[in-house]
Amino acid sequence: MEQRQTTEPATVTTTEFGSDAVKSLSRAVRRAVGRESAAVGTEHLLHALLSDTEEPGAALVPGGRESSTICGHIRARDERHWARDDSGRTAPAEGTDDTDTDSADGPHALDDAHEVDAVWREAVWIVSQSERSLREEDARAPEPSGALRLTLLGALRLAREEGAHDVHERHLARALLETPGSRALEALSLRRVDVAAAASALDAQAEAVRAGAEPWPAEAEAVLGSVKLLRGAGLLGERGVWWTRGMMSWMARTAGDGSPLVLVISNQAQRQAVRHGRTETEPVDLLLAVMAVDRALTVAGVSLPEELLVVNSAADTLRSAGIRQADLVRAATAAAQPPARYAVPGDVDRSAETDKVVASARLLAAERRDETAGTAHVLIALLDAPEGPAAQLLRDCGADPAVLRTRLDASLGATPAA
Repeated sequence: MEQRQTTEPATVTTTEFGSDAVKSLSRAVRRAVGRESAAVGTEHLLHALLSDTEEPGAALVPGGRESSTICGHIRARDERHWARDDSGRTAPAEGTDDTDTDSADGPHALDDAHEVDAVWREAVWIVSQSERSLREEDARAPEPSGALRLTLLGALRLAREEGAHDVHERHLARALLETPGSRALEALSLRRVDVAAAASALDAQAEAVRAGAEPWPAEAEAVLGSVKLLRGAGLLGERGVWWTRGMMSWMARTAGDGSPLVLVISNQAQRQAVRHGRTETEPVDLLLAVMAVDRALTVAGVSLPEELLVVNSAADTLRSAGIRQADLVRAATAAAQPPARYAVPGDVDRSAETDKVVASARLLAAERRDETAGTAHVLIALLDAPEGPAAQLLRDCGADPAVLRTRLDASLGATPAA
């Protein structure tokens, strides 16, 4: 059986877009790219949500036939056929300026703006893996329209108000209904869709989830890729899937990662690089990945088996030093070189420095005769470069790398096994 997570959900300090929401955004990007649109609008997101007749598409527009009709109308329209420009700007009140699409305020405003940029890079990168036009030299990814950006910010706010750790498709759908002057609302209005009834249906589901009800199937299955890989590899106390176990074992050997767990960290680091606009996975992405995988396990409500916890104690060690994931992400975002906002990164390989960290972690585990390399070994390898960007990032968050190194040694046992 799977191990239950011993870490309290309160340790999840960031609000991110769940995998179901990322898939919807990727479908919207793919539709816009296929239409050669300069921007991805709310109409493209509405099409993505309605193309799946399950919830929340069914909450937005009951009846598969009507959903298909609206999708057909969206496909048939080009720029000149829309009354609205999807800019997210409405007619200003007398004596005021137009609405700024990044004018959200409050304590989470800057974090939310960064998360929108990050998830957009992630969605574009996913599409670029299969869309040849996005992989051409000097390709420019379509940007979100002003209204779509407001929708993404609104979805983050709705998820946080609900107490959800992740933004799901239903948050995107509900936020669409709150975004004024959007093409999504134009498409719904032309078909006389009862927007108030759709909002009530989505609100009722939010209340049910808050009260402990089972989420809709797509949301319940929206487990981050790291957890899926760990489960398939049999690292969550289950047998896993035989071909996944074999594939991950082979990949860990051929990639030089030394263990399936370190391979998962490496894969998550690639995602972090994409989200921060980097064209290579850097050592700092490994540090972000350690906390991201721990977050994924916590949100999924599972934990690694007891025998793997010691060598994977990096996240616990960081928390014991007062490092919160939100602070780490914030510091990493501030330290990153400003990328072209939505440039397409193409292939994102590991840098030479990252390869060296992974190799050092693997060697450390072998020298200690630990059964497998884990996050503790990765963090030690990062800390062994005290002037490196990962150590500096930890100092920016108020931690002492030397103290962290001592705690990790104590956790693993200061003296390597004879």
